[in-house]
Amino acid sequence: MSDEKWIQLLPEMMSRSNSLASVIHANVATYRAKAQGARKTPSQALAHYAHALSAIQQDLYDPVRQKSDETLFAIVLLGVFDVIAHRSLADDLDP
Repeated sequence: MSDEKWIQLLPEMMSRSNSLASVIHANVATYRAKAQGARKTPSQALAHYAHALSAIQQDLYDPVRQKSDETLFAIVLLGVFDVIAHRSLADDLDP
């Protein structure tokens, strides 16, 4: 599938999945902060991430949503967030 097709599908997928919308917002907030030179993961991104974790947990308990493309995509994007934010989160924890 082409990149253009994914971009067209995202708004529709986000409207159907709270977990996907939250993890996308977390990634965007982190990316924007890093692009502006921030060393730490912004609290806004961490709040979206926490909400996404809770929403994904609910999705995984739902027999229909646990098999949805949106839930799979949200889980993949959680991994992306972890990789992007890892260095910043490690810096946040250092005394």
